[in-house]
Amino acid sequence: MNHEIVYQTNINENEVNKIAKAFTKETFFDDSITKYIYLEKIDNSYEISISCNESISYDPVAYSSFVELRKNMQKDFPDNKIIFKPVVKDLNNVVKRIE
Repeated sequence: MNHEIVYQTNINENEVNKIAKAFTKETFFDDSITKYIYLEKIDNSYEISISCNESISYDPVAYSSFVELRKNMQKDFPDNKIIFKPVVKDLNNVVKRIE
């Protein structure tokens, strides 16, 4: 699988690799389906937009899985806040903000 991380120019490749390793460790990046994320760094926070289907907005199980993923990834980044922004269809359609 070639998962795709698009990121801003204020993030270096080592940071992107660390994020990718955390997603792999938590089995979000796996061999079942290609995942797409957009990574922003704002001050000391990583804001991660994750492409999702519409069920994220109404399915509590889908939502809770992202809450758990964020919580687990946060442990790997004690000096940075991890924020998930599930998006549907485009980056401007943020369904929820998970902090």
